[in-house]
Amino acid sequence: MRRQKIQNTKRTMIRESKTKIARTWELLIGPTDSFSKEARSVNSVLLISLILMAVNLPMNLVMGLAGSSTIAAISLLTLGLLYYLSRRRNMYRASMTTYAILSYVVLGVNYRYNDGIDGPTLLLFFLSFQLIIAMTPTRQHWFWLSLHLITVTGLLAMEYYNPDTRLHIYATQGARFTDIAATYVFSVIFIYVITAYLINSYVREKKLAKERADAIEAQNNILKDIAWMQSHKVRSHVATIMGLTDILQQDPDDPDNRNIIRNLKHVAQELDGVIHDINHLTTDKKKAGNGQPICPEV
Repeated sequence: MRRQKIQNTKRTMIRESKTKIARTWELLIGPTDSFSKEARSVNSVLLISLILMAVNLPMNLVMGLAGSSTIAAISLLTLGLLYYLSRRRNMYRASMTTYAILSYVVLGVNYRYNDGIDGPTLLLFFLSFQLIIAMTPTRQHWFWLSLHLITVTGLLAMEYYNPDTRLHIYATQGARFTDIAATYVFSVIFIYVITAYLINSYVREKKLAKERADAIEAQNNILKDIAWMQSHKVRSHVATIMGLTDILQQDPDDPDNRNIIRNLKHVAQELDGVIHDINHLTTDKKKAGNGQPICPEV
């Protein structure tokens, strides 16, 4: 019994931790009601890149990679500025384009200063391509794909024909293996995070689309009920009132017309009840999702 209680407590703590992390992440990339999907994607990529660079910088310092550490420090500051502009100033399109272009420039420089093909930069190119594709519009993917292939192929060709252009910065073979292994591990982790984020975004969008479709269907059903009432109940009572009015006009002094007046009042009350029924449909049945009436009261 005690063991079960401990397990339940652990599950509750894990759920609460996940909820707190999700809320924090939601706050960092921007709430869904204030930021577009594209803006949230850009903010997510910039945050992931910030985290990656924040981890990469101390590792380069520990391994004594002065050139790579300088590049990482400049990149960290630049990413912080781009994130600020995107999240706080809503300049996500400018931040997105700047990030994509600078990533190729930074990785190209890093390729030269970090042992070329024998360093970890090619792995970072794979990661950067995943990040760029995750945040840019689909219509731009062919451009970034072409630029990616041209950049990497050009760097490899330059090193092949001019092997002296790259710098051998690793003091030991162990430092090189550590750098490549760490870059590989972080690349795989962040690619997984990005892929999971995209899948969750797709599932969330699909759920919202279904909710919107259900709301539209519910609204259509209400409108059908209103149309039926107007075409049957309201029209029949209006026809009755019009007929009684015609009779009254033929002989307004006839005592029998008092009966007609009573009937006219009764029909008018019934018509008033139908109108109240329509009001009930249009005000008490809310649109799904936003809680607003379909149309104002009559």
